[in-house]
Amino acid sequence: MEAITEEQLFEDVKALVGNYLKQTPVQKEIPLRIAQATDTSGLDLHMGEPTPQQLEKINQYTGETWEASEWFVCAWHASDNLVDRSRERWHLNILQQMTRGQAGRVLMTDHNQREVKSAVGFAFETALILEDNPDPEIVNSLYADYNAEIVDEMGLVRLIVWTAISSDSPVIEGLRKRSLDNCSTGGIIRNWREICPNCSREKGYEVGFWDTDKEDRYVCPHLPPYPFLLMWLGDDEDANFADYIINDGQYDAIELSIVNAGCLPAARVMRGF
Repeated sequence: MEAITEEQLFEDVKALVGNYLKQTPVQKEIPLRIAQATDTSGLDLHMGEPTPQQLEKINQYTGETWEASEWFVCAWHASDNLVDRSRERWHLNILQQMTRGQAGRVLMTDHNQREVKSAVGFAFETALILEDNPDPEIVNSLYADYNAEIVDEMGLVRLIVWTAISSDSPVIEGLRKRSLDNCSTGGIIRNWREICPNCSREKGYEVGFWDTDKEDRYVCPHLPPYPFLLMWLGDDEDANFADYIINDGQYDAIELSIVNAGCLPAARVMRGF
C-alpha cells in the first residue's frame, strides 16, 4: 500500500471536516465595529429591587405597570471575546449582534428551550464594554497566554446583560446564596465562518479555515482544534493545529441560561463588582 504523505493527510482531514460541517462561508469580509471604550465602574450592577429607570424599562417590555418590590434584577457577564473551554472565541461582530439581540430575550435554566417552565425571567438591558486593563482573574481563567494576546491586541470586550426576575421566584435564593452563579448564551449562527487566528495574524486580514484560492487549494495550513481532532491527531507531531477558532456569522439571540458551568469561564452574575 502506498504511504500517505503529510500533505495528503492534511487535505483529506480538512475536506472530511469541511464536508461534514456543510458550511457556507461568508466570502465578503464583515467590517469590524469597535465597542465604546469604558469600564464597569460607572454601571449599576446591584442585585435586588430595580431602580426607577430599570423599572421603567421592565414596564415597557411587559406592557404593565409594576411596583419595584415585584421584581428582582441582576447583571450578568454574559459573554466576551476570550477563548472558551472549546478553544473558540467570538468575533466582535457576533458580540455586537448579541448586544443588539439579547434585550427582551428569556432568562432560563440549563438551555432547556423546549420546556416553557424553565423560563425564570427576561433581559431588559445590554451593554458591550471595552476594557483596556481588565481584571487578571478574568484573563487568566483559562488559556491565559491566548487571552493575554487578545487583550493586548483589542482589550477585553464583554457583554453585560441585565435581567428581571419575579420577586416570588425560587431562583432568587440560589442567586443570593451563590448556588446559582454561572451563565451561558443560547443562539443560532447562520452563514457561520470559522477564522484562523494564526493565519489572520500573519497575513494581516481574516483568513477562514476553509477559504480556498483560485486553484481550489486551502489558504490556511492549520487544522481547527476541534476536540475530536485533538483526540485523533493531538499526539501527531506533524498535525498543525491553530491556537483556537474565531467564530463569525449572523447571530440570532434566543436566550440566556443559568447553568452549572458555561463554556466561558468568566460568564456569571456580576454581584456588584
